[in-house]
Amino acid sequence: MENPLEKERSGEGPNAGPTSWTSDASGLRDVIVSLDQSVKAMAALYLTPQFLRFLAVGGVAALLHWLARLAFSTALPFDAAVYSAYAVGIAVGFALNRVFVFPYSTRTVAQEAAWFVVINLISFPVVAGLAIVLGEWLLPRWMPVGYAHAVGHGLAVLAPTFLNFALHKFVTFRGG
Repeated sequence: MENPLEKERSGEGPNAGPTSWTSDASGLRDVIVSLDQSVKAMAALYLTPQFLRFLAVGGVAALLHWLARLAFSTALPFDAAVYSAYAVGIAVGFALNRVFVFPYSTRTVAQEAAWFVVINLISFPVVAGLAIVLGEWLLPRWMPVGYAHAVGHGLAVLAPTFLNFALHKFVTFRGG
């Protein structure tokens, strides 16, 4: 009985020719090299002191955002409190990022503020939607509603971290 793999290797099978064994291996090697380059680029972006500072100031902004939601929840429904607290997080985040993470931006303060708001408004539906889905619908099955709101909102605030860093680095605070 003929071995179809032997036919391909010898150049006789249906898959013989320029796309046979050697080009498949070459294609796989290209994919691996590309993946390796992507991982190195991600590491160069995120495994930096600047990203650690972004996480630190983002943590402060997120904490104040989260605490503002708790305070707003005493007078507003959960969803309205989440929306209102988001503005607190944006204001604190902008001020801290401008000073501690991206102090060498080539943009004016007005340009930075505008881009910061735009990028955070793009993230807003993710944060608000995730907070509501987790805090109102999913987590109350396993914990009291107050805790579900706190945990759901906390997790939602963390969701856009990596994308926001890249956008703020290359768009909002360009050159910083």
